[in-house]
Amino acid sequence: MGDRNMGSHSGKAGVLIVLWEGVCDESNQNFLKVLLIKRMEGLIHHPGEVAFPGGMWEPEDRNLYHTALREANEELGLISHDVSFVGQLKPSQTRRGVLVHPFIVQANTDLTYLRADQEEIASLKWVDLGVFLSDKRMQTDIFMVAGKEYWAPVYQVADYRVWGFTARLLVEYVNHHYRANIERDHKSPEYMFSP
Repeated sequence: MGDRNMGSHSGKAGVLIVLWEGVCDESNQNFLKVLLIKRMEGLIHHPGEVAFPGGMWEPEDRNLYHTALREANEELGLISHDVSFVGQLKPSQTRRGVLVHPFIVQANTDLTYLRADQEEIASLKWVDLGVFLSDKRMQTDIFMVAGKEYWAPVYQVADYRVWGFTARLLVEYVNHHYRANIERDHKSPEYMFSP
């Protein structure tokens, strides 16, 4: 299972892409949903950003998967045995140089008990994966990191603006698992960001 192994992962992070098939919409249809969180505005790192549950590795963590589960428990009260490991995406670097390992998990029970830890997380939201599969982006952001170009769409989902690293991971997930073929080229405007 790749980077779920033992050892030091200093300076790295683990996040969870939590999927849930048991959420219904108004028409009483089931849709696959993905869990997103909104960080508190007053935080030093990533204030107000929409993200996946997870965080930085700590020495007591057995591996980066354990890091992601521990952080999701601290942030939302997620009980680890309420999700099942499905797979992982390749590690990806943030603009700040943190190597993040994304782990895909599937809810195997009702997760309506999740609650945002008000010291760190402003809110949580289950978002229909179809929002990202349909690629109705507002714009495309272009980032230069260590001389390499990265791009990410920007989506507005109610009061959640999904952009940057989180949007990149969502695109990678839907491209890999659903062959969505979402690419940089799009009719939306492009914006360039430098470090």
